[in-house]
Formats: sequence, structure tokens, C-alpha cells
Amino acid sequence: MLLIGNYKTFIEKYNKEVFSIVYIFLLIHFFWGTTMIQIHLPRCYTWICLVMLLGYIIGKILVEPNRKYLIIMVTIVVPFIISGLISGYHELMYVGLLIAAAKDIPIDRILKDYLIVCIPFLLITILGSQIGIVENLIYPSLYRGNRIAYGFLSPTDFCAHVLFIILVLFSVIKKKNYWKMALISVLIAAFLYFRCDGRTTVASLLIFLTGIAICYIIKKWVGLNKRIEWLLVDICEGLIVIASFVLGWLYQLNNKYIVGLNDVLSDRLKYIAQTMSTYNIKLWGQYIEEHGNGGSIIAKDNYFFIDNSFVRCMYEYGAIVFALVIVLIFMAQKKMLDNEKYIMCLAFFIVTIASFAEHHLLEIAYNPFIFSVFACMSNNDKGIEEKRIC
Repeated sequence: MLLIGNYKTFIEKYNKEVFSIVYIFLLIHFFWGTTMIQIHLPRCYTWICLVMLLGYIIGKILVEPNRKYLIIMVTIVVPFIISGLISGYHELMYVGLLIAAAKDIPIDRILKDYLIVCIPFLLITILGSQIGIVENLIYPSLYRGNRIAYGFLSPTDFCAHVLFIILVLFSVIKKKNYWKMALISVLIAAFLYFRCDGRTTVASLLIFLTGIAICYIIKKWVGLNKRIEWLLVDICEGLIVIASFVLGWLYQLNNKYIVGLNDVLSDRLKYIAQTMSTYNIKLWGQYIEEHGNGGSIIAKDNYFFIDNSFVRCMYEYGAIVFALVIVLIFMAQKKMLDNEKYIMCLAFFIVTIASFAEHHLLEIAYNPFIFSVFACMSNNDKGIEEKRIC
């Protein structure tokens, strides 16, 4: 009993610090996995993190033993763990545990922990690729010139990291720095377009910056209505999710307009259609063998990769996790709007738009916003910075 009492006291006193340590350890592991840097961590590394996460969550239950938190554990953590074990995508287990563990952790702290890891590691990887200590893959393209990966598995992965870092930076910086950051973002977008052909990232950044300007104008001249904004965001995201499956179905019918759109989207609809025609939807997901071009400039004859996050979630992670993820996204964005974190909500919205063409929605190395649903967002809480109007 004395040991349990001491453990409860420790978790209560160092709640935020323990979460940060575990999150940073996992972030380092999964971030390095997206690069060409050959660092082989011990196999027990992720299992140690898993045990730490479970121990941390048990400690939080002991500190605050209430039904609400236990319900969160059962309805979110258990499905993620079951799906991760059955499908073989073990990262899902850590995602579910981090979502539950983030309860009452300030969202700004989570985002800053993300930046503390990702910005230095991004720069280290780029530098390593330029001085020759990290392999720098250059993908030739017949129509689009060379696409440079800058030390990452693919140019797409590099661009995605940059996109998420910019979205997170906008979510934590002060309002007075928005326009400086916007100018830097435009310059970065131009660089990514010409050096990496990162069209999804560039389009996402331009939509995001346009959204900031619209948000600022509406707030200044009309005033923001949280309920209308939440409905608009939900409707738009619902359409994106539905379109992910409908367009794949239409591609199977050889609709000429959809075939043309598929060419613009670099065959993404083709592989959605192939997934839908080959595999059945299962409750707890399934392992699907994919053959992407990441990590090598040699194109694979049997290339098959599910870029769309929603289709990936439905077919690989299962219908239950898919439904949970959609609900969690809506809940998180409503919470952001209720706490007047408009830019953070817009950033998460952009993530869902990008998820139509990229598979990073539930990847720890990329998306910290997924852990926001139970995090603390109140502007009145300690550790949270000043109120932001945008």
C-alpha cells in the first residue's frame, strides 16, 4: 500500500513531465523511421515505452479514479490495442494509449514537445543529406524534374514533415507573429514545389494561409460564430471522407472525369479502387501488403500503396477504429473552437484535407493534433499561453 501511495504521489506531482518523456521517446523512434538514417534501436525500446505508457495511465487512474476516465480507456484504448494486434500495425496501440494518456495535459505542451523533437531532427537530417553522411535520394521524373528527399525515405515524407511543423508552429506562436510566419511559409512552399514537387503540401499550405486571412477578416468585420464554424468544418470533413470512397468506386466504373482526376492525383484513386475491389472491410482490420517507392529510387513493378488515410484506416485498421477516429476528430475540433483556438482547429482541418492524398493521419511522427481530444485547452489553466483571437 505504501508503494502504491508513493506511486500515486509521483504521478500526481510529475504528471506532465512523465507524459512528455514517454511522448518524446516514442516521437524520436517513429521520426527516425521516416529517414534514411541507419539507427537501430534495441527491439525492447518500444516495449519499454509501452510499459511506461500503461504504467502512467494506471497511475492516473489511481490518482483520479472516476468512471469517465475508465470509459475513455475502454472505448478508445482497447479497440486501438485489439486492432493493432490483429492487423499487425502495432503503432496503433501507442496512438490509442497516447490519446488516453494526454487527458488533462496542456495541448500547447504536447505541441511544443513535438517541435522540440521534430525541428532539430529535421534540420539534422537535411544537413546530413547535404554533407553526404545520410543518403539523399533523388527521384527522377519525366515531367516534373528531379524530386529530392533530403535524407528522408521520399520527397513526400520530407514535405509532410515540413507541413506538420508549420501547422504546429502556427498553433503555438503568438498572434503578432502570424504574418511573419505566413511569409516564411510562402517561401518554404515555393522551395518544396520546385525542389520536391510537393504539390499536396504546397496546396495545403496555401489553403491554410488563405483560411487564416479569411478567419481574420470575418472576426474583424462580422464576428466568429463557433457553432456555424464547427458545422462547416464537420460538413467539409464529412465530404472529404465520403469522397475518399465514392471516387474510388467511380474509378472502378471507368468514369472519364474520375480517370482524369486520378492522373492529377498521381494514381491515388487507382489504388483506392484496387483496395476496395481486392479487400473486404473488417471490424478489427487486416494486414495489407504494400509496395511503396520510399527508401529507393528504383521504381517497383508491383507498386501498390494506400495514400488516402481514411481508406487506409477503414481497410487496414478496421471499421471500429475508423469510426472512433472520425468521432475523435470532430470532438477535438469542437473543443478547439469552444476554447477559441481557431488557428489550431484550422490546422487540424488542413491535416484532414491533406489526409485525402497522404497517409499520416494516425502516425506519431507527423500528427500531434490527434492527441488533442482529451488534452487541456482552457485558456485559464496554468501553463497555457495568452488567449489568441485567431
